[in-house]
Amino acid sequence: VINSNMFNYNPNLQEIKLSNNLLTGAIPSLGFQYDQNGIRVFDVSFNSLSGSLPITIAIHNRLETFKVNNNILTGTLSSIFFNFAYLITFDISYNQFNNTAIDSTTKLLQTLDDVIGFNQNSGSFYSNLKTFKINNNYFQGPLPDQIRHMYNLIELNVGNNDFGSTIPSTWTSLTDLTSLDLSHNSIHGAVPPFLIANNNALTKIAINNNLFTGDIPTVFGTPHSGLINSLTYLDLSNNKFTGNMMVLGSSIGVLTKLTLLHIGHQDFTANSASFATDVSWLGAHFGGSLVDLDIADTGLYGIFPSAIALLASNLVKLDVSENNIGGAIPTEVGGWDSMTHLNFSSNAFTGLIPS
Repeated sequence: VINSNMFNYNPNLQEIKLSNNLLTGAIPSLGFQYDQNGIRVFDVSFNSLSGSLPITIAIHNRLETFKVNNNILTGTLSSIFFNFAYLITFDISYNQFNNTAIDSTTKLLQTLDDVIGFNQNSGSFYSNLKTFKINNNYFQGPLPDQIRHMYNLIELNVGNNDFGSTIPSTWTSLTDLTSLDLSHNSIHGAVPPFLIANNNALTKIAINNNLFTGDIPTVFGTPHSGLINSLTYLDLSNNKFTGNMMVLGSSIGVLTKLTLLHIGHQDFTANSASFATDVSWLGAHFGGSLVDLDIADTGLYGIFPSAIALLASNLVKLDVSENNIGGAIPTEVGGWDSMTHLNFSSNAFTGLIPS
């Protein structure tokens, strides 16, 4: 338990770092003094703290780093927590926060936009913000349009919540992202191409486990050389994208720095070509940095050629399940010594299992 006395007035106190401990109980509110506004860093992440955030934290308006992630904190967020004009890092991920409060005037569910708001008196209020992580909580409703004001964001993570809107068109202001995670929500509609085109230094894109529609080549277009050289993690799996595997060669097929590529479980249709033709564009990835590949349930059928099996020998994880791939499993599979996860289930393979 954190003793409230340790936060008593100290005009020289600038950093409070209590992360990665076994602290329990609530974050104390009594020790925070209203004239103690010189604190720059407040980090109590990776503990077992519970209860709600005390409002008195928010009066430390010089905060640059605010991290309470990986605890079991609950309750709704007050808009006062978005009045940190100097904030660089805001991380409340892996808690149990929600926005289920009812607005006293409209009697409607309070959206996260209502909470974030925009402090018009502060000018470029969010101009310093680089990291905004609210993932793994219980937020619901539309994706916050107010994120458009966080135009210097590098890392945006709203994954593992219950957001259920389309991606706001106003997010065109986001142009410096290196990590984007919208995964495990109920976001629907097309992924606007500007989200990829405007952020050509992205190293991670995770939009999996949503309800996105449209076709993947439209989303990525002809990737910028910056994206080709930077993107290492791409997870588009478990959505409702249409098309087929063969047409991906000119878009995500040129992203040859990928270490993880997940595109499985879409509304793809089977192409008239063979399995080898459909995935021929993956040849540029095999033997390179790619170690984790998911192409399950993507309409693939035909024989799994030995030539591809030989090229894929550097993979650590491979999932080709729920397709219609047939014939014998290539004997080269028996030499995949680096493989830790292999899923060939729900196909039409015949014959012996390679030794």
